[in-house]
Amino acid sequence: MIGERTFSNDAGSVTAARRYVLDALGPVAPPLADSVALMVSELSANAVRHTATHFTLSIDLTSTRELPVGGVDTAPPPPRRRPQGCTRLGA
Repeated sequence: MIGERTFSNDAGSVTAARRYVLDALGPVAPPLADSVALMVSELSANAVRHTATHFTLSIDLTSTRELPVGGVDTAPPPPRRRPQGCTRLGA
């Protein structure tokens, strides 16, 4: 099963995205669920924090050994690498 859903750019979307992926995943061992929840939360929070557009998450459950989860936003400037140790936003 491959699923995709678009979320608005607001803090509530982080929770909604996490629920979407965990619901799509179904019942799994707690350590895996916790890892997936953390990954999706971080990915979604970054999209909300660093863009001003909606974001789309996709999940591919066709493999029994991998869990590909991807995220896309429509922000116009491409991402750029920041120097190591840089903590200032926009730097």
